Amino acid sequence: MIFIPLAYRVLPVLQLTRMALVFTAVADAQAALWLWWARAGVPKERLLWEMDWRRNLAMAGVSIGLYGFGMALNDIIDRHRDQQLAAHRPLPSGRLGVVAAHVVAFLLLAAALLFGGYFALHSPQGVMSVLLLAWTILLIVFYDLAGKYLVAPGLLALGMIRFFHAALAAPSLPVLWQPLLLLNHVTILSVVCYQLEAKRPVLTRAHRWGAAAGLVILNCGVVGVVLLRNWWQGEALDWRHSLRIEAGLIYPAIAAAVFAAVALWN
Repeated sequence: MIFIPLAYRVLPVLQLTRMALVFTAVADAQAALWLWWARAGVPKERLLWEMDWRRNLAMAGVSIGLYGFGMALNDIIDRHRDQQLAAHRPLPSGRLGVVAAHVVAFLLLAAALLFGGYFALHSPQGVMSVLLLAWTILLIVFYDLAGKYLVAPGLLALGMIRFFHAALAAPSLPVLWQPLLLLNHVTILSVVCYQLEAKRPVLTRAHRWGAAAGLVILNCGVVGVVLLRNWWQGEALDWRHSLRIEAGLIYPAIAAAVFAAVALWN
């Protein structure tokens, strides 16, 4: 029966770090890696065998570390507020101590940095991956400390965290629309959930317009940077080629539309 006390100790940590939801972050980075390998010219029938699985495992460690760190830091900062609004969570309920929560957050951040360093050493764009990792950590800290109280900047920060998390796995952005879809999907979904959950501060029309304007600026900025980079590298001036617009993009577009339709229907 030794597993029962162990489960009681581990469960609050898993709840603190939202580990049940970490697979979305892992999948985002893994998709970026697979796209990078595919763009590197590896034949489809050899793709599974030619990939360097050390990089995949290292990036999975980065994803888990970043996600868990962000969630743990969020609950540490909000622990007094949660006593009134979410007393069932590990910290306000007393099932996990504040010191233990700090240790968990620190260990997850250290894991993200260690796995990120290993990934960088075995990646052709290692320096850029390290810079993007540092930037993603700063965005997470910004959101937890201030962004979520500023509403529109916080909602945009959530989208940017997903964008740069995918980008650090493949800084060359082999397929721009993968991280760009994450940026838009997460930001828009966060706005909708913020409204449905009646979070505070109240989401006003100014906040919605601010998030929408910021999203347009971010999209235009990212697309512009990629076009300029490709032009500088002497790639074709055809913007569809430069941005990797292909017939296969219809599938994620349909998936996003169906998701939005289901959300509105319910």
